[in-house]
Amino acid sequence: MPGFDRNISVTENMPEATTTIDFITPQSFLAWGSITWLDPRVGAFDANNAVAFDIPFLLDVNGNKIATPKVFSGGALGPSGDDRNLRRSSGRGIGRGAVFRLRAFPAIPGEFTCVANCCVISSP
Repeated sequence: MPGFDRNISVTENMPEATTTIDFITPQSFLAWGSITWLDPRVGAFDANNAVAFDIPFLLDVNGNKIATPKVFSGGALGPSGDDRNLRRSSGRGIGRGAVFRLRAFPAIPGEFTCVANCCVISSP
């Protein structure tokens, strides 16, 4: 059972990052991830600031992006149906992989770093 993992990070200069794990050929898979490091290094990080990790899309057998179910919307995330909405942090299916996303919002002043680990286990 092959496994894949990748780290993504955001900083004050790059508040959103995505990465795609694509097997090229359809496989049964489980994808998940989590925030593994948050270093705000500033006193301005408060209730108005947030970081979020999600999997906004799974890739179907043809490589097309299929949106995952929304788990939260509103505020900095946008209205219902908006791409900014927070999606699940795990997913499974038969397809080619997953798209992972890490965000910091609203823009967090000063220096900070946030890292997430993205993982997929597949079975051909």
